[in-house]
Amino acid sequence: MGVNREHDSAKVELCRSELIRAADKILGEQQKVGFRWSRRAPGDEDWKWGLFSRPEGGDVLVRAWRLTGEPRFRRGMVLAAQMGLGANPNNVVYTSGLGRNPMRNVFYHDTLCQGIEFPAGLVAFGPINPATSTSGMFSQINAVAPFFVPAHAGWPQTEFCVDTGRVHVIDEHTPDATSGQATYLWGSLAFEHRLNNP
Repeated sequence: MGVNREHDSAKVELCRSELIRAADKILGEQQKVGFRWSRRAPGDEDWKWGLFSRPEGGDVLVRAWRLTGEPRFRRGMVLAAQMGLGANPNNVVYTSGLGRNPMRNVFYHDTLCQGIEFPAGLVAFGPINPATSTSGMFSQINAVAPFFVPAHAGWPQTEFCVDTGRVHVIDEHTPDATSGQATYLWGSLAFEHRLNNP
């Protein structure tokens, strides 16, 4: 059975226009927030972990830029990357071993259990909204709550990032939810730079 190489041009155009529409929506949301981080829809930051470190919607901007070559999508990619790379109220890079002030206590089982050296390149989830999360993980935050002045529930979301390795909704990394998405965006920017600067 052979591969059908014919395509429906109307469907191709529909896919293209839907991708551009999604990317434009992310660019529009980006203009509504401080530090120009990215999100797919209003309120995503209230419940999505890793929104500031990975960043949310960066993959759509990459695809739209590669498809169209339009500079607005590349600008959106650069802006989306900055929050997780230190352009934030904490001046913290949410990736271990990267930059002048990286997270130093990303939750990593092998370091804790086996005593091995802590690796660089782990993208933590980063800040969460302390006022709206209903996660059971907040029992971990309760252990460090006495150290917050004012009380942690009143902290601005973009500043609520504890680098202890003990609060998993902030300090944990995962290959797919944080590291994979962040490196897809960064790698795309690096690839483009390399193409234009051999």
